[in-house]
Amino acid sequence: MTTTKLLSATLQIRQFPLGSPLPSSVSQWLVQHQPHPLFATPSWFSNLAGFIQQRPEHHKDSAFYWLLVSVDDNIVLAAPLQQHTSLGHTRLRLLSNFYSPMLELFYDQQQLSAGSAWQTLLRALTLLCPGWLSLRLTPLTSVQVQHICESATQQQCSAFSYQFSANYSADCTDITQYWQQRPSKLRNTLQRKARQLQKHNHRFELTANPTQTQISHYWQIYQHSWKHPEPSKDFINWLFQWATAEGKLRLGLLYIDDQVVACQLWLLHNSTACIFKLAQDINANHFSPGSLLSEYMINRLTQQDHIHTLDFLLGDDDFKALWMDQKQQIFGMELLNQQCLSGRLLGQLQQLKQRIKHTFSVGVPRD
Repeated sequence: MTTTKLLSATLQIRQFPLGSPLPSSVSQWLVQHQPHPLFATPSWFSNLAGFIQQRPEHHKDSAFYWLLVSVDDNIVLAAPLQQHTSLGHTRLRLLSNFYSPMLELFYDQQQLSAGSAWQTLLRALTLLCPGWLSLRLTPLTSVQVQHICESATQQQCSAFSYQFSANYSADCTDITQYWQQRPSKLRNTLQRKARQLQKHNHRFELTANPTQTQISHYWQIYQHSWKHPEPSKDFINWLFQWATAEGKLRLGLLYIDDQVVACQLWLLHNSTACIFKLAQDINANHFSPGSLLSEYMINRLTQQDHIHTLDFLLGDDDFKALWMDQKQQIFGMELLNQQCLSGRLLGQLQQLKQRIKHTFSVGVPRD
C-alpha cells in the first residue's frame, strides 16, 4: 500500500498499558521498529513511565499506554503516550521527561515516511480521543518540527514550537585531529591539571560491568556535586542494569588519594558515545576532575571501542562548546486541536502571545 493510500485507509486502534506484559507479536514488532537502540526502546519507555508515576507532581489519574495503529490488521505505527483528562479536556504527551534526549515514533518505514507517520498519529488520536485538546512533544529536531507542522496543517491542528535546548556533538574518528581542534584554553587546562594530578595518588577506572561499589561511588559523587538530587534512583539503577546487560554501558570514575571525585555514565551504540550523566565532587573542583576524566574516557574509548562520534545529548552549557564541534537547536512543540472550541481559543491566544513577543523583540526605537 502506498503512503498516499495509507493516509486515507481505515485505522485500527489498540491500547496497551505501559509497563504491563504485551502480546508477543506486539513486543516483537516494537523491538523490530524501535527508532533508537538506547533512548527509544520498549524497555526505556516502560521504565520511564514507572519513574514518572513515582513523582509527587504526577497526576494520579493520568494514563500511560502504548497506542498501536494498524491497517488491515498489520501494525504500522506505535507511540508511548501519557494522557490526562481534567474538566472535560484531554491533554496528551508523547512520553518524555528530563532523561529523554530525543523523541521519535515507532513506525514501519516500508509503509510510512517520517512525515506521514506524524500525520497518522494525529489521525489515530482523533479516533481514540475525539475532541482531544493538546499534544505536547519534546525534545525535537528542526526536521521533526517541519514534519509535524506539515502534518498538523493536514489534520486541523495549530502547531506552536519553542526553543527547548541544544545538542552538541563532535567527530573523533581521528583522535589526534580531534584534540588539535580543541581550543587552546581547554588543552592548556588539561595539561596544567594533569601536572597537578600527578602530585597525588590517583587512578582512573573505566568499566562496562560496574560493581556495586562503583555504582555506590557514582551516587556518592552525584550527591556531592552541583547537580540537583535525583528524585529517585530507580530509573538510573535500571539503566545501569539494562545497559550493562546490553553491553552499552561505560562508567568512568576518578579517584584522588583513594577518594572518588568524579564520575561519568556514557552509553554506546554503533560508533557513537552518548555522554548521559557526569558529576564531580565540588570539594575537588580545583583539580577539574570532570575534565580530566572526560579526556581519559575519550582517549580510551576511541581506542578500545572505536568510537567515531561524541554526543553530549541535551543541554546548552557553555563548556560543551569547548569539547564539541557541532551544535543544533532542539525544540519543543504544542499542538492544539482546532476541531474543538477550547483548542481554537487556545490557538488564538497562542498566536496573540507570539505577535506580542515578536513586537517586543523587534524593539522600540531609542532616542
